[in-house]
Amino acid sequence: FVLHGVSDEELADELGIIYAGGLRSTPLAATSPASVSASGRWTFYGDLPNPVVAPGSPAQSAYNTYTALRRVDLGGKTVFVNAWFVNWGDEAWEQMRIDHSCVAFPDNPPNTTCMYNGSTWGADPTNSGHALAIDTTGPDPYITIKAHKSWFGGEFGGPEYLPYYVVVDAFPAGPANNMGIPYVPKHEHLGTTSVPLIQWIPPAPLNSTYPPTVADGHNLAGGGPLGGQIGLPSYFMPGEDFNPMWHIGFAHWLMPAEEVVKSLDRVKELRTEGKVEIMEWPAINVNSSDPEVSNGYLFSNPSPPHIVN
Repeated sequence: FVLHGVSDEELADELGIIYAGGLRSTPLAATSPASVSASGRWTFYGDLPNPVVAPGSPAQSAYNTYTALRRVDLGGKTVFVNAWFVNWGDEAWEQMRIDHSCVAFPDNPPNTTCMYNGSTWGADPTNSGHALAIDTTGPDPYITIKAHKSWFGGEFGGPEYLPYYVVVDAFPAGPANNMGIPYVPKHEHLGTTSVPLIQWIPPAPLNSTYPPTVADGHNLAGGGPLGGQIGLPSYFMPGEDFNPMWHIGFAHWLMPAEEVVKSLDRVKELRTEGKVEIMEWPAINVNSSDPEVSNGYLFSNPSPPHIVN
């Protein structure tokens, strides 16, 4: 497993991981317990992750209790930790899927030599996934994993950033299976604890059902998960408000794209101007009179249908 972030700043500094203060409000239903011994050995309670879909893999369960979000006593404090599993057995479905179709960096033009989700959509056992190498047999276990760009900033004359992120588990099963990462049913309970990240539909149709494609040439090609421009997180700096649990929406130009959109505030403006729509996937029924809703995407959604850690 990888220790990624913790809800306490002092512990984050001590452990050398990300301070994710936004995890403090995580609903208990979205977590599972863990403990740490005096010698530093971790024990995780509940299920192992759902099988990552591969030939011959067992069925997945909507009642699986695995989650990377753990409540644990550390340093005399009860905190939430993001501790995601990389490998939990010897079978092909007991680890994050390795994408063997990734052949070279830099991936330029994007989505050519090392595509976001791999060269084949779905549960392809060799040509889709987010891990590039996993070694748990040596004295220093490691994972090599794809890092993805996103745009953030430019608001109020501030600087623009190109933060990078990794993809480690998801809800619901469909996107998790396509991305080769664990499907985590407990993410259903995250509610408004999760924070928005808007991805983009590509300019040309995908040979895939995730998400339903609205591609008619209006959009820009790029390094996003579907071949559109890169995503727009609501916040990315480790700190008091940072939360790694993203509520994913999909944006689509309603006219030929006029610009590369580099901030969440800007995509909201374009939505208000009627130039861009934002969709939930899977689609849900929402109150269309809500000022935050555009074509189904609710920024403060009490039941977000798609979550990515």
